Formats: sequence, structure tokens, C-alpha cells
Amino acid sequence: MEDAQFENAGSQVTAASTLKERLIEELRELARQNSEIAAQLRTIRQIQKSLAHGLDPNPASTSACAHLMRACRIALLESDKPQTLQQIHARIEHRASFYFTAPEKAASMIGRTLAEMAARGETQCNAGSWERSLPAVWR
Repeated sequence: MEDAQFENAGSQVTAASTLKERLIEELRELARQNSEIAAQLRTIRQIQKSLAHGLDPNPASTSACAHLMRACRIALLESDKPQTLQQIHARIEHRASFYFTAPEKAASMIGRTLAEMAARGETQCNAGSWERSLPAVWR
């Protein structure tokens, strides 16, 4: 009888030890998830602050826009004639002056960039072709 009680107590200790190990592992996983959530919340708060101050929350995107604008300027300087979006895109690709992470969106990205440049007075669009605007002293 004593042996049976001893074996029963031994199996209960083993079960309790196994349960303890599983709970510790689960606690570690929850702590890891908590750290990830905390990092995501910090990022969200930073974006929120940037937006509240009228800033671009993603400095990398601002840098990419500046690089694409430079690539468009170069493409426009390579020809004396107005160029279509497709021609500008081909020149950018040929020179490798900008890498499009989403090639299927390249035309719309270039179009938005050229429109932004037009709003600044750098480019103009005539009948679907883009060209650099001449400074007032050259006209």
C-alpha cells in the first residue's frame, strides 16, 4: 500500500513539474508577444505625432520620393523633346537611376512625381507628354 501511495505521489510530482514547465514556456511566449506589441505601439505613437505635426511619418518614403524626382529630372534632361510616361520610365530603367520595388506601380509613381514637379513649376504636360519648364528668363 505504501508503495502505491509513493508511486502515486511520484507521478503527481512529475505531472506538476511538466505543468510548471509548460506554464513557464507559455509565460515566456506571452512576454515575447508583449514586447512585440509594445514596439508596435511605440511605432504607432511616433506616426501619430508626426501626422499631428504635419510631417511625413516615413522618412524613407520622403527619401524615395526625392530620388524618384531626381531620376525624372535626369530623364527629362536627356531629351530636348517632350516625353511620355513610358519614355521617362524606360530612361529611368535604362540608367538604373531609381529602383521600383513595385514595378506594376511605376507609371503611377512617375505620374504623381511629374505632377508634383509641375505644381512646383519644374515640368509641364502637353498632350500626354512631359517636358521641363523653362525658367522665365529663358522664355
